[in-house]
Amino acid sequence: MNDYARLREALGLSAPEADASMEELDEYLGRLMVTEDSEGELIPLGLEPARILGLWRFPLGFETFREQWGFALGDVEQDLSLFTKEPIEVLRGRFDQRSIDDALRSDATYGDFVREATHSQVAYYTWPERDPLDFLDLPVRWGHGLATQGDFLYWAPSGQIERMIDIGLGNERSLADIERYRLLAEGLGRFDVYAASVTDVTVPVSVAAILMTGVGATAEQLETMEAELRQQTLLLPYEGTATGVGADDRGFYTVVVVVHPDEQTAKKNGTRLEARIDEGATNRFGVRWNAVISELDVVTEGRVLIARMYSDDTKLWYNLVVRKEPLLLFDDSAQP
Repeated sequence: MNDYARLREALGLSAPEADASMEELDEYLGRLMVTEDSEGELIPLGLEPARILGLWRFPLGFETFREQWGFALGDVEQDLSLFTKEPIEVLRGRFDQRSIDDALRSDATYGDFVREATHSQVAYYTWPERDPLDFLDLPVRWGHGLATQGDFLYWAPSGQIERMIDIGLGNERSLADIERYRLLAEGLGRFDVYAASVTDVTVPVSVAAILMTGVGATAEQLETMEAELRQQTLLLPYEGTATGVGADDRGFYTVVVVVHPDEQTAKKNGTRLEARIDEGATNRFGVRWNAVISELDVVTEGRVLIARMYSDDTKLWYNLVVRKEPLLLFDDSAQP
């Protein structure tokens, strides 16, 4: 999840105008993606923009994106990507339906293939399954659908687009109806995070967990690293985590929310997390957590643990989420 509006506020930026030039959009994107530390090094701010925005391709093609799709990066306030077998994305922003209609219908390359339909009085577009090797089409339209509802835009596999419309109308359950996800979202919602990740995939201490951090090592070295990790304080098993990054007048901070099976486990993990930060270190760089985290606040409420960590290193959240640093590893053999 990315909240561009909140990050703009933290950085003192304004949203680009609808007719912004390629240079202005490029500068805007650069300000959103990286910042400079005290030594002038460029540091990623942690955004992972929705793939439909096409920001992962090169060249970016800001000039043609609005012509092809009817909206652009500057129109988007928030986006969310759900990583299932086929990614589903939800954007929230200032979308002009007429501009989107005109762009999708008149696109010189793909306009002849687009199909229009209506579900529950909401119009949507789909593209047929076709050539998966059409590298000119980025993001790939084939087999996907697009729908807008007010300030929301849905981008999903064609077979899922009507379900997304139903969820938006409140006619079908969403993740917000599952208690685990609701608790994680409510924990993050207390803070002004501008990027976040929510998952129920939990990772016990193992060689696989070490490999996820991108460390290069022999099998023998990996076994040694696993043994060293098991000597450290590890968390007890939990059900899901949410992590987010925000900024205020005190600097950048990372929020971690952990949902447990019961209140007792949450309290124990609150103590264990503090101990883990005090004695553990990052896998990738070997830097002690207490050297990275300058201020730590841990609270537990019911079966939820919430920790806010301030750090001079703006890469802390990025390293936890993208580089899979093992701060939240748990011992799958431990008993609550």
